[in-house]
Amino acid sequence: DGVGLVPAGAAGWEQAAGLVERGLRLWLGTTGAAADAPAVAVPWGRVGLPAAGLDDVVLLVPDTETGPDAARGALRGAVAAARVLAERAAG
Repeated sequence: DGVGLVPAGAAGWEQAAGLVERGLRLWLGTTGAAADAPAVAVPWGRVGLPAAGLDDVVLLVPDTETGPDAARGALRGAVAAARVLAERAAG
């Protein structure tokens, strides 16, 4: 099971950690940029979640109504961020 959210601040990440500890997967809203990886991995570690759990995170690409080029760019960014998270999860 999973839950979609966009954690905001320390309180949001504490809430996210509680969900993960209960066995839920996080589906995180992102900007669709490669820079989303540290924006997820750093607070993930701060709340004490194990790096291996990053492998279960799903990054959601934002809706892009500006055309196919913007959509492709968001997908490329999300894939790059997901690769970084998978590498961190693998150690």
